[in-house]
Amino acid sequence: MQDDKPETTKEKLNRLFGDWHYPIADLINNTEHILKNSLIDRKPQKGWTKGNVTLIGDAAHPTTPNLGQGGCTAIEGAYLLAKCIDKFGLTEKAYNRYEELHFDRAKQINQESLRLGKIGQLSNPLAILLRNLLFYITPSRISVKLLSKYFNRRVTKLKI
Repeated sequence: MQDDKPETTKEKLNRLFGDWHYPIADLINNTEHILKNSLIDRKPQKGWTKGNVTLIGDAAHPTTPNLGQGGCTAIEGAYLLAKCIDKFGLTEKAYNRYEELHFDRAKQINQESLRLGKIGQLSNPLAILLRNLLFYITPSRISVKLLSKYFNRRVTKLKI
């Protein structure tokens, strides 16, 4: 277990979440080993498939949680993989088709999440002020339109 200095990871979790509703504090305090891993991402790379093995979800396309789309992308990928296997059997062709159908979507989400994360982690006070002002004055219809590309995808309509 990696400690946060000067407080331990468990102490930090209790400070942040200890007054949350039951059973949060009990879960923290009764957990013997708390694993603390950094959030990571990497540039999307093709080549998820080797022979009769393919990767899905974070194993294929890890991304930071800035868009909240990591799990959704994994579910979409699992659906596409299942449909490809249904059509082509347990073959390399099925795995390659799944990657072909899913790669660009996963790449777009990864890159957008990275951009949003950089904006969220600004440290210059003027840049923070401008960012916050821009978010404040942006009409909700524009925000919804920007996000609709993630929420309006109909993976079930893709041609396998």
